[in-house]
Amino acid sequence: MREPHSEASRKLRSRAYPVIALPECLELVRRLNLEVGWGERDRDTLARALGYAGGHSGVAARKAAALVHFGLMDLRNGMYSPTILAGEILEEKTEALLREAFLNPALFREIVLRYEPAGRVPRQLALTLSLDHGIQEHARNEVAQIFMTSAIYAGILESDGTFRSKYFEETRRPLPLSGPLPEPDPPPRDPEIGFSMPAPGTGRTLRFPLTDQKEVTIHLPSRLNEHDIPLLRAQIDFLELQVRQNRPDQPVRLDVYRSDRKR
Repeated sequence: MREPHSEASRKLRSRAYPVIALPECLELVRRLNLEVGWGERDRDTLARALGYAGGHSGVAARKAAALVHFGLMDLRNGMYSPTILAGEILEEKTEALLREAFLNPALFREIVLRYEPAGRVPRQLALTLSLDHGIQEHARNEVAQIFMTSAIYAGILESDGTFRSKYFEETRRPLPLSGPLPEPDPPPRDPEIGFSMPAPGTGRTLRFPLTDQKEVTIHLPSRLNEHDIPLLRAQIDFLELQVRQNRPDQPVRLDVYRSDRKR
């Protein structure tokens, strides 16, 4: 008898996302229309039209799920049928329709709405997906690639991750703020303990001196737990790797800094 899934195995699952990008999904819809016509079909028929032996193929099932994610297929009582949106896109592939399809997946909509005010998605999008959006490490690179390919195809993002100005104009969304967001005044600092004292219930802000008169500030939330520590450690490891890649001829010399501090 199969053992029930443990709590640990459930936590390793990423949140739902389309496993193929929007351009490939539209090509599948076009193929399905040619192979089996424009109507309702069961999973086996759908899988065979996609070139798989039957509906129990894991790849076929995931591709069919991607069509549902983008709002190109409806799934009701085990039967798949193309949507009005899919028909409209095949008839006239406008950017407005492509954007509607792109924003159907909850994850993609969440990312767009979160980073619109900044005018771009994070440069390290894959890392952000695992830290802030519930995507596991093993899937984050794939999800980032699918998101970017789909967003560029839909006319929402440029290839560098910035939002297209035309996207804001046509959707009547507010343009991103120019320049960095204003930072709040820093909380009062206690010189004896080395970090700033926060307001009650807001966590605490740590400030540490670095080399060459630099300083780092870390705000720790009040609800920090043991599961957050590995995420913080991973971020530090990533920063170390980034520094080494950007300045291979000038490695960070922590030993020099320590010797200076002892004087």
